[in-house]
Amino acid sequence: MSKYEILKWDAEFFGFSVAKILPKKLDLADLEKILKELKKKNVKLVYWATDNKDKDSQKHAKKFDGFLTGKKITYVKDLTKNTKFPETELIKIEKYTEKIPNSDLLNLIIQGGIYSRFYVDPKISKKKYEELHKLWITNSVKNNTIFINKNRNHIIGFVSLNEKNHRGNIDFIVVEKKYRGKGLATALMNRAHNWFVSKGYKLVQADAQQENINACNMYERLGYYIEKIDSYYHFWL
Repeated sequence: MSKYEILKWDAEFFGFSVAKILPKKLDLADLEKILKELKKKNVKLVYWATDNKDKDSQKHAKKFDGFLTGKKITYVKDLTKNTKFPETELIKIEKYTEKIPNSDLLNLIIQGGIYSRFYVDPKISKKKYEELHKLWITNSVKNNTIFINKNRNHIIGFVSLNEKNHRGNIDFIVVEKKYRGKGLATALMNRAHNWFVSKGYKLVQADAQQENINACNMYERLGYYIEKIDSYYHFWL
């Protein structure tokens, strides 16, 4: 069984060959063998998500110049403990119904992605980062359920919902910087939780970069627990 996968979509997007290493734990010899094999295949960029608890794999990654782009926390919440999550009329949450993202959503996704590994990696240009996130929100509008909050017809926050691992999934939540700390994120999350409950989901999950302290604090305040932490490395060959 192969220990890596060539990523066709990423290659088409970046314009060079991209792969990801599949096992979360590897000894030094295996990692060296995989990287050498991928280099022979003219792969330029390699992703590797390691188990954050496995210090040896992280040492091995650094030995081969792996760039740590961040630590991704997967949070999980049990929805069966509540039949209804509180919503307030003071913060109006509505469903986004347009078929393409408007300029507000495009601006918010760029603003909200600054902890993304594609933003953190200095070898990936800001232009490609923005292009990638604009593609993400375009696909999200087509395939996900999105709830928004407006201020004078200007979208100042949104949450995007889908399914992952047979669970409800918070795909992304962003609130415009100057409106943070006013309860908007909580209102969006409560609407999301009620929507997931209405669809019969018992669990909901969300990913956040450990460096995004505000997001992590929000999930923990709302009763999410940490399921796992992965350290993400990029290798440029």
